[in-house]
Amino acid sequence: LGLVIFSKPWPHPLFIVPPVVHLWRQRRVGHGLAVGFLAAGVSWAALGLNAAISGEFVYQGGLDRKYVVGEFPFEPGADWDELGVGVATNEIVVEDPLGPSAFLTLLFHNLRYFLLGRHFGFIPFFFPGVVVVWLLVRARRDVPGWQWMTLGTVVAAAVTLAIYMPFTWSGGGGPSGNRYYLSTYPLFLFLIPPLRAYWPTVVAWLGGMMFIGHILVNPFVSAKQPYLAPERGLLRWLPVELTMVLDLPIMLDASRARVLHGNAPRMQLYLLDRYASLPEPPGVWIYGDRRADIIVRTPMALETVTVTATSPVATEVSIDIGRGSGRLVLEPDVPGRITVTPSGVYSRQSWAYLLQVSTKGGFIPRLVDAESTDSRFLGAAITLSARPVSSS
Repeated sequence: LGLVIFSKPWPHPLFIVPPVVHLWRQRRVGHGLAVGFLAAGVSWAALGLNAAISGEFVYQGGLDRKYVVGEFPFEPGADWDELGVGVATNEIVVEDPLGPSAFLTLLFHNLRYFLLGRHFGFIPFFFPGVVVVWLLVRARRDVPGWQWMTLGTVVAAAVTLAIYMPFTWSGGGGPSGNRYYLSTYPLFLFLIPPLRAYWPTVVAWLGGMMFIGHILVNPFVSAKQPYLAPERGLLRWLPVELTMVLDLPIMLDASRARVLHGNAPRMQLYLLDRYASLPEPPGVWIYGDRRADIIVRTPMALETVTVTATSPVATEVSIDIGRGSGRLVLEPDVPGRITVTPSGVYSRQSWAYLLQVSTKGGFIPRLVDAESTDSRFLGAAITLSARPVSSS
């Protein structure tokens, strides 16, 4: 555990609490102190050795780590301080200081996403852990105290991550799952009560495969393009982590992230799946018989969002953006318009809204236009406009 603390100073110091408290409850106070000081001593020895070699105690956060593109930092005349982008995570992000009420609201959303998030959620990506906790609660009358303390530790690790890193508790970088919580996951091994049947293992395996089996089928593609997995399967039905838009896998697909759209206010679109095209005349095409998920991000809260849709064929378009929803019945080449009241999430000095657009039916452009070579099955094209919340 001392080496684990050295590998990342937080939340790993929490891990030493259950064994130490367990020994103290057995009135083995000296043994508990020895275990605690041994872990602390090993961690500090490793930190000190790292400081002697590199000049910094914490190799992950304290060092001036940077992402450099273009000029190699050791070329003659290159000034390290002026190169690249710093990526150290040795302090709390304070770019958006929040009051108590706003922070509690953000924490509520983060804990909800921590459990059920489409890209980083515990339930979809650590499903065997869900089975373990259920087994522990089911056998609660026979569970020893040290297992309850271990359960409290894994819960405390999750909550402190959400508090300490409210804008990047999954680790950032766009990978599938919560990489910051991954080192806590082994503690669930110690939560397993005595098993008397095989069915918990089968449930854990089947449940996990239902969520992420398609990721494991082709792991190299999934690792290189993690934004593809949430487009299909059960993941697609889970909520999108709107508090961490800048950490979502779609950020690795630069052409489909931060797509500018509209005016007054100017909006950023994040096209989370391949069921919506990049903006083109006459707008963003939604594929036929599909549901497209699009994050709409603005620097201010929106009072209303107006969706204008058009299609060369008769079709139906369903709109959902939080608590606002509606349906358009389109006639060929006749634009339809609907205004809804959205509900979003505030984070990092911006508001994020999840817009879901579904179409029924569609057409293939090259089959209705002799001059077209477009073989896509399209439903309707949409454009967005919005009205910010009045400051008065």
